[in-house]
Amino acid sequence: MNITVGGARLTGSMTALRRSALDRLSGLRSKGPKALIIGVTGGIGSGKSSLTAVLSQCGATVADADIIAREIVEPGTPALREIHVRFGSSVMDGDTLNRQKLGKIVFSDPQALADLNAITHPRIRARAAQILASTPSGHVGIYDAAVLLEAGMASMVDGVIVVTAPPRQRLTRLVERGMTRDHARQRIAHQMKDSERLAHADIHFDNAGSLGDLRACGVKLYEVLLEQAHSIRTFHG
Repeated sequence: MNITVGGARLTGSMTALRRSALDRLSGLRSKGPKALIIGVTGGIGSGKSSLTAVLSQCGATVADADIIAREIVEPGTPALREIHVRFGSSVMDGDTLNRQKLGKIVFSDPQALADLNAITHPRIRARAAQILASTPSGHVGIYDAAVLLEAGMASMVDGVIVVTAPPRQRLTRLVERGMTRDHARQRIAHQMKDSERLAHADIHFDNAGSLGDLRACGVKLYEVLLEQAHSIRTFHG
């Protein structure tokens, strides 16, 4: 597969995705949905969330790790209680988590980040699996997760789409969101490198173009994924 729309380019093979889905629907993994389940990941500012939004508008069932991460730490939840015990009242505003204060702690302390991930990642994984299980037969499910690979969640999906963009373009997008250039550079530097992500990619979405290019290429991507999802349903009946 090689699709180019303006500055957006899509490369990869559907063969591995289809094989993985068929394997999942056989033997021990047969309880999964008769659908194509795809992970979408990429660095901050790459356009990952914009691509997921396009796929959702096309009809994909989406489990968004960022949204789930906010839901599981709402007031009164077990995860929030554990975070309060681990990090103390300094990260709380009354009964609400102050994500900015928590972020400053874990950003500079690897052990604190590991402790936070131990609290949140299993819950995110469980909720995402629940959402993806609702994907109708013959359709496409998307798991949008920035740390899909780092957190070992790639085993939940049939294939991985990695979204990339040129560093300068990513930096510009983050500054337009309100970040300072220094903060944006730090955020990018602390994430997995694109070369590492691409080593795990079944599909590479090169988002070097405009938002319009991304949308047009995203629609074409969905059409290809849906075709594969239909073939999976036909194969399994």
